[in-house]
Amino acid sequence: MTPIYSSYYVALGLALMATACFDTEQVALASRVSVDDFEDGDELANAASGFGPWSCGAYPEGQDEAPSCELAPGSESTFAESITFSLQEGRGAKPTGAILAVSTLAPSRDLRAFNRIGFRAKFDPGEPAPPEEARLLCELFCSSADAERDDMDPDKSVVYHARTDNGVALPGDWSTYSLSLAAFQQPGWQGQFYDEASCFSLVDAIRFRVETNMTTEGQAAAGTLAIDDVYLE
Repeated sequence: MTPIYSSYYVALGLALMATACFDTEQVALASRVSVDDFEDGDELANAASGFGPWSCGAYPEGQDEAPSCELAPGSESTFAESITFSLQEGRGAKPTGAILAVSTLAPSRDLRAFNRIGFRAKFDPGEPAPPEEARLLCELFCSSADAERDDMDPDKSVVYHARTDNGVALPGDWSTYSLSLAAFQQPGWQGQFYDEASCFSLVDAIRFRVETNMTTEGQAAAGTLAIDDVYLE
């Protein structure tokens, strides 16, 4: 076999192995992978990334107006994905916010082969605008990871933690982020993982969360968050 044909068959074999890997329920992805650049306009992530549909929601339950998610103008492109919300703080000063999320195609994905998650984001405040203390949280959700039971907050996730606070400030114009997965930590209010690393191996959604940090009953906040060019590397 000549060298050129040898290289061909090696490449073919690797391609077949890569295809076979995506047939399993849990996949360790490698190198840089585009989750979604939104240019196809279908509000579905790049299937090769292992992620699928985009969705949005708000918390706590019982908001008068459900948020809407739809395509919006991109950062330097035609499309981005956005969530528009109008929220009101309820009794008990519970955390209040809005979530834009992309779920996995299989029950979970193993993301331990990656070091970073990147994306572009822009926030347009509504009326009334969120407090200055509001934050944009990037979160890896892992509902099947083993953790202590917490009936008050059943969520299981790790959230990007900057030097002094969770997440980043809401960006008034398109901003680029490349976040180290090593800086993702479980929030202290959740039932603690028995093994925090297990969350990275059982990711079932990537969530972009506007945490309003409202503290007064009846306080309101509105706005639109747009996300573009999401990738893992």
